Amino acid sequence: MACIVLALLIIGVGLRRIYLGVHYPSDVPAGYISGGFRLVSPLSGTDIYDRCARLLPAPVVTES
Repeated sequence: MACIVLALLIIGVGLRRIYLGVHYPSDVPAGYISGGFRLVSPLSGTDIYDRCARLLPAPVVTES
């Protein structure tokens, strides 16, 4: 439920910015795309790191 409310709030803010004439209509979708990319890229980077870490052999530690 909270996700739906927050999504509506984000969309509402973008539409309001267009209505008030603060941004061009193309700026708002570009902001949504940019924000989505900034949200997803660290998550996908972590996922890629975890997958690679599982494929690589564990480092061998030798005592000197």
